[in-house]
Amino acid sequence: MPSSPCARSPSMEEMTFETPRTVLYAVGDKDAIDTKLSWRWARDNFFLPSDNIWLLKCKQKTSGWIPMDTVKTLSDASLAKDWLPSEIAHDVRGMEHRILLIETTHDPGDALVKFATMECPRDAIMLLGCRGRQGWRRMFLGSVTLYVTQHAPIAVLVVRSRKYRDIPDLTSDTVGAAYLGMTTPGKQRKVAIAIDGTSQSVALVRWAMSNALKPRDEVHLLHSAASENPEATLKATAAANECMAALSEFQRDDEGLCASVLLDMKGDTRDNIVDYVEDQGGAIDFLVMGTRGLTGNLKRAMLGSVSSYALAYCPSPVLTVPADIVAEAAKPTEEEEPASPSA
Repeated sequence: MPSSPCARSPSMEEMTFETPRTVLYAVGDKDAIDTKLSWRWARDNFFLPSDNIWLLKCKQKTSGWIPMDTVKTLSDASLAKDWLPSEIAHDVRGMEHRILLIETTHDPGDALVKFATMECPRDAIMLLGCRGRQGWRRMFLGSVTLYVTQHAPIAVLVVRSRKYRDIPDLTSDTVGAAYLGMTTPGKQRKVAIAIDGTSQSVALVRWAMSNALKPRDEVHLLHSAASENPEATLKATAAANECMAALSEFQRDDEGLCASVLLDMKGDTRDNIVDYVEDQGGAIDFLVMGTRGLTGNLKRAMLGSVSSYALAYCPSPVLTVPADIVAEAAKPTEEEEPASPSA
């Protein structure tokens, strides 16, 4: 069996997670640039040889007697040749993978969310490509991608394509380099994690360590520990320090580097995060953020939230983690639970 394309890169051979990850890749239009770009970026910068890759395709079907989605598992990539790019079909030959076709009479975003809710593990990660937006990028709110990030019960990683004129240096930009096949083998990834200084900050970092980070990653912890409330400032500072300690322990035996970046307390936090990533000149491989624990119509009004803003404007891929997933990461493991007092 041919080796995984991921295995050809030394950076992808360094580690596997204790439990193999399930990564759902939503296949876009066959010849679209965002499909090619997001796949190549994930292959070069995110996938691990141990990952179980689910290739998902949503297709609109003609209305039937019952408006119900159907999910078909295809036994071979040749059965998906009308919608699966040949590059992806070739790459997954040496990887654990499934090919799934979702036929729906609903919106594709709604179909993907239902599938994620009913069919996939809670710790799965869904990866989507997205066309770049110019001008009024707030129109991005109505896209399939943002609908999925706001409603899916699992983590979602969005890789947004951009115009060539927006990429300062293709040799250093993680997205442009992947598209052109210029990713440096064995490179050290740079990952930014944005925390809000609350008790959930440490949980978000621990989730990232268990599901997304490698010990060799250069991690940039972005936070703003300043507040008009002295008590809140102390709590935010303590949370940032605890995150740094956890990351240092995670990277103890490797060559990773953890840097705590205190963002300017003035101005809009959303702008500060995006500006920081932009100032790195395309070197940040992806940004990790939590999302609000909102439900119902409130989710549709999240345009002003930090995560939605980053999805629309950040030049790097953005990995958003739902609040309840982060909360689960905060629960103590069996090893950490205190022993019950003896009778």
